[in-house]
Amino acid sequence: MRKNKVEVMVQWYYRPEDAIGGRKGFHGERELFLSDHKDWVAPDSINDKCQVHTLKQYQSLHVVSDVDYFCRFSYNVKKAEYRPARVPVYCVCEMPYNPDRFMVECEACTDWIHPECLRMTKAEVEVMTHFVCPDCTKRHQSEGKRGTP
Repeated sequence: MRKNKVEVMVQWYYRPEDAIGGRKGFHGERELFLSDHKDWVAPDSINDKCQVHTLKQYQSLHVVSDVDYFCRFSYNVKKAEYRPARVPVYCVCEMPYNPDRFMVECEACTDWIHPECLRMTKAEVEVMTHFVCPDCTKRHQSEGKRGTP
């Protein structure tokens, strides 16, 4: 802090495109990384307050406002390292979860799938009474054929 000048200590959140590696397909539109970058800034340089949620909290929001963001990674600026280094992957595309992309759960194997990865639309999936992924459908069909005399 400079003498006779009021400053505020801030800890920066980075947008994916501002970090090493850039924005990936699985990063949500409102995703931020908690960084280890701290700084002193003038109070009048602060534009507004936002609310940064965990991914789980963000998923449970009924309404996402302009000030709502989520964070699932921390980012070490000097080392250009992310924590956690790995996250679970889903679907046939093997991508981490992105809350902006609709997914449906297979009732047979409980895997989560993006309809577009199966060349289906969200609307097509939403009218289905039951969703079973192609792998489980094939497995069920082949088991049925083996059991037939």
